[in-house]
Amino acid sequence: MQSLLNSYPWKPSTGIVVPCNNKKYYVRLRSIPVKEFFAIYVLYECSARPKFLPETVLSFCKIPETYNDQYENIMLAFLEQLSCNKDYFFKGKLYTHYVDEIKTLLEDLQEGGNQFVTREMAFEMWLRYRLLFRDNVFSTQSVVEANPVMCKRNNIIYAGPLLI
Repeated sequence: MQSLLNSYPWKPSTGIVVPCNNKKYYVRLRSIPVKEFFAIYVLYECSARPKFLPETVLSFCKIPETYNDQYENIMLAFLEQLSCNKDYFFKGKLYTHYVDEIKTLLEDLQEGGNQFVTREMAFEMWLRYRLLFRDNVFSTQSVVEANPVMCKRNNIIYAGPLLI
């Protein structure tokens, strides 16, 4: 896998970029959308659907310095799919659904007075929620309740939807 990553173009400003669709497009591997796609891939598309701790999946999304065979197999399959058909991730029904959940979470938290919440923070909260409750119905309140430590550490308060 390291030789594959080394074969991709790299710049200090962008990091590793993955050539997609016969090198018509390039996707930054360290961008937040690609991290989200990889997490969704690990959660919902891996053949074995392994159970991971949130910290494990988050470290997978950052391409750790050292990795095991299981990570290598998952990442190789993901990179293969990404390089062959980027639209599968950017426009696919499964991926757009879960990315919309993350965006909804971010918007709800920011509208609720938590303007300091970043997309990366919302992604981490969503990921922790989905690792605990993969197939439950999504709601911002459920995500906040599933992340008490992160909410307390970052002073995130959510009282529910605004009724006007």
